[in-house]
Amino acid sequence: MPNLYQQSLSKRDLYARVSQLSQIGGVRSYTLNEGKAKGVDAFEVRTGGGLSYVVLPDRGLDITWAEYRGIPLGFLSKSGLAGPQYYCPDKSIWGESFTGGLLTTCGLTQAGRSCVYQGRKFSTHGNISNIPAVHSGSFETWDGDDMVLGVRGTLLNGHLYRENLELNRTITSKLGENSIKIQDVITNNGFQKLPLMLIYHMNFGFPFVDQGTTVKLKALSHQIVSEASDDKIGDYRIMESPHPDNADVTYFHDLEPDSDGKVCCTMENPHLHIGISLTWEKQQLWNFAEWKHLLPGDYVVGLEPCNNYILGVLQEEANDTLEYIEPGETRSFALEFCAYEF
Repeated sequence: MPNLYQQSLSKRDLYARVSQLSQIGGVRSYTLNEGKAKGVDAFEVRTGGGLSYVVLPDRGLDITWAEYRGIPLGFLSKSGLAGPQYYCPDKSIWGESFTGGLLTTCGLTQAGRSCVYQGRKFSTHGNISNIPAVHSGSFETWDGDDMVLGVRGTLLNGHLYRENLELNRTITSKLGENSIKIQDVITNNGFQKLPLMLIYHMNFGFPFVDQGTTVKLKALSHQIVSEASDDKIGDYRIMESPHPDNADVTYFHDLEPDSDGKVCCTMENPHLHIGISLTWEKQQLWNFAEWKHLLPGDYVVGLEPCNNYILGVLQEEANDTLEYIEPGETRSFALEFCAYEF
């Protein structure tokens, strides 16, 4: 039963108060009409509890803008939002099509550093976020007294003579709640074993990220994987104001799972009194990266559940850390995002 505006309301209670659900929440669609984003379709989801976010079926069903109680949560890069037709890894450097947003999906056969693998050039973080979805659409469905809002679609990651991967994504929220559930089902429709690399590149920026914003997690161990000194390992917890002397640091956290095999990370802004949490099954996404990049003009913190060490397919194979998906095999991944006040 939705909890809306400090009231628990059944479906009948709600329709006694509103004749159109869109008055307080729901999903609406539109098309962007300016700049490199011209022609990009979008679905905006409003939960009615304070959380709103935009899903882009033309950009891998990723999530760009996201707000909680009117406060922006995500990071948008200087590259801005561009349609998938601008993606050309052979003629551009990485970053030209990296919007950031609340979620950029990286994969599916390549994530991390660019490389040449089996005679083929792979760009940084792969191409899945630049593939337009097919069979995409929104839905609003009553389940008893709960209204489920969402967007679904299929991403076909195929190449002549090579891979034939299919990703079916469903993104859902409930009316009156402030969470996003991302459910991905990946199937190898081809006839050869393929690398499977996946990063949920969650990106957070100002005003949510600011001086004093803290990351909280329960980990078995921590590791710095950039050039920063190991004695700075504890610096993952606290964010600083933008400064040119800030280091660009990536951490790996080996998170401790609970009795259900799930792990969690939270980030909180003590001045705004809002926080976010990410929860997922460690068996599915066994590595967790934190990208702390607090430089002027590119002020961002990335929280990145993944099934790899972000080295790129070539190095992952050399390190024996590369996962594969067999012909006809299906793999499932799920991630839950929540926003809250404290």
